[in-house]
Amino acid sequence: MQLFRALEGLSGEQLATGGLRLLLLRSQACRDAFLKPLANAFPAWPLSTTSHFSCYAEYATTDEVEGRGRIDLILELDDAVVGVEVKLGAALQSGQPRKYVEELDRVAGLLGQVRRREMPSLLTVLAPGSRRTEVNDILAVVPRSAFLAWEDVLTALRDAEGGDQFVSVLIAEFDQYLRDALDFLPRFAEWAPRLRAAWKPGGTAEQHKLLRALSTILPGRAGRMAGGDSWVGYYFTPDGPDAARSWIGFLPSSRADRRDEHALLVVSTSRPVVPQATADYSPVHISPPNNVDGLSVDSWEIRFNPSWTTAADWTGRLAIFLSQPTAHAPEPHDSSV
Repeated sequence: MQLFRALEGLSGEQLATGGLRLLLLRSQACRDAFLKPLANAFPAWPLSTTSHFSCYAEYATTDEVEGRGRIDLILELDDAVVGVEVKLGAALQSGQPRKYVEELDRVAGLLGQVRRREMPSLLTVLAPGSRRTEVNDILAVVPRSAFLAWEDVLTALRDAEGGDQFVSVLIAEFDQYLRDALDFLPRFAEWAPRLRAAWKPGGTAEQHKLLRALSTILPGRAGRMAGGDSWVGYYFTPDGPDAARSWIGFLPSSRADRRDEHALLVVSTSRPVVPQATADYSPVHISPPNNVDGLSVDSWEIRFNPSWTTAADWTGRLAIFLSQPTAHAPEPHDSSV
């Protein structure tokens, strides 16, 4: 059974959010298990679901500076409101937590009026344990916020007691999905060299595998992957003041006026980018030029190596080309690149 993988329209962090919400709504045992690591993250506040629990997904927010966004989950507990920002590989914007706290304060205030008592609002960022330092650096200036590791949540859910057989199956599926997701590129060092092998029209299975993995961490929702005789990749569009529709994929080196015929990983974007060439990326002239909505674009070869095995390895290198999103990218309108 692969219940979570089969949820239509969800992938990556959206699937992780949907799976966690399903477990919390379905089972008191799962709620109790989740509260254990959550309470450890917020020792100053007693957290329980004895008499009240509700869980809202994709809660919309608006901020004059940061623009529109969404809190992945809002939990209404007995005596607190908790916002949960779910992360796997996608970067956490420095402004996200601040605007979320403001909205959580508003929700807690309204709920406190209904329940006739003060309701504190808390914010946690649920992310891989490897990102603890990165996330804590951002949360350092955010009141009533804390980091929560996926690994701790999965350990607690495995030990959940009192669930029915179906819940046990859901927990096992969720656990396997998250363990696979946390291992961003399994055994990448073994197959990374083949990504630059002789060009094959439409791309190779390994190239498709890498592009699918990158689609889970790129800003916005990536468009449909497609390929032709001399390209394979997809469009994506981040949100924000620097938004620019972009393309990422593999091309034959002959399109970069090179004599050999191996594959290049390329990012093409109309967003103004003027980084200096490094060991990780360098400008490349593509002929015929990439077509991104008829706009003039700059292209960069991404010089990955087998040591780039984590999502952070990739987001760190690609960040200079990308804005982080709150909106989904449109599907491409053409098949030419």
